[in-house]
Amino acid sequence: MINDLHFGPGLFDAASPSGGALPARQMSLWSTVSDEDDGGRDSADAIVEACLGFGWETRGGAEEIFAGRYEEFVRTAGLDRRVRTVIRVAEAAEAGEGSALSLLPFILADPARQVIHTAALEATLLVPMADGDPLTGPRTLLAFADTFSAGHARAGILGGLLLLGDRRILPLIREERWRLAPAGRSMLMEAWSGYALAAQIDFLVDWLEDAPEYDFGGIVAALAAIPERASHSAVIDVERRFPRRCGDDDGPPLIITARWSIEEYAAILAPRLLDLHRRETPPRTLQLALDAWGIRR
Repeated sequence: MINDLHFGPGLFDAASPSGGALPARQMSLWSTVSDEDDGGRDSADAIVEACLGFGWETRGGAEEIFAGRYEEFVRTAGLDRRVRTVIRVAEAAEAGEGSALSLLPFILADPARQVIHTAALEATLLVPMADGDPLTGPRTLLAFADTFSAGHARAGILGGLLLLGDRRILPLIREERWRLAPAGRSMLMEAWSGYALAAQIDFLVDWLEDAPEYDFGGIVAALAAIPERASHSAVIDVERRFPRRCGDDDGPPLIITARWSIEEYAAILAPRLLDLHRRETPPRTLQLALDAWGIRR
């Protein structure tokens, strides 16, 4: 829920826009969104405007801003529409109409992991760099996660970070997974971008190597689903630019640093998965992953 927000001193400095004064355009949006009657406006437009205003006035009363508006949006808008609304907010925030904080309402108020993961991913790419640290965005989102009592929000942030596909982030989130409740761990296992990301695959295998066997089921299922679901039947390794927009001469926001066929990556995974399979006690759930990746014992 939105009222799950508890702001600590300085927590949002990296993600907040400079200055703190609300732009004139946002002043008018704010007064409009705060009205009880939307005047026939599209509900997604109202959410976009409210979120952009929220990105500037974080320390204001979140409940007063939304007043149940997002819960109603969830009831009336389908999943695809809500994901598109996240993208609209992210694009507007990147253009200077809001900030990374504009994505937090989706993380806190939406029940769907796809919406939360998208919002967390986009928010990470919007956080300005601090002290020359390219991972300021991921570190800031993890700091957000520490302030949320809602387990789905914490799990959603970790899932969004994982779906960035940049293996530099893995050390930041590896230990965080153990702080999740079982439902949150399941949500993290189910994170999916449409692409077979090498960093995500390696994260899942690392998890298997660290986890007790009673946790294998969900991890194995997630790993086994990847070959069939992967776009272009390829595994890719990527590197992101943090923040995504930090100057005209800084190169593309995403670089594919390596690409493998499913068969090639299966050969890379085979020694680790076969070792896990040998050590697993019956019934061996690892066989599902071996079969899906075409790995023979």
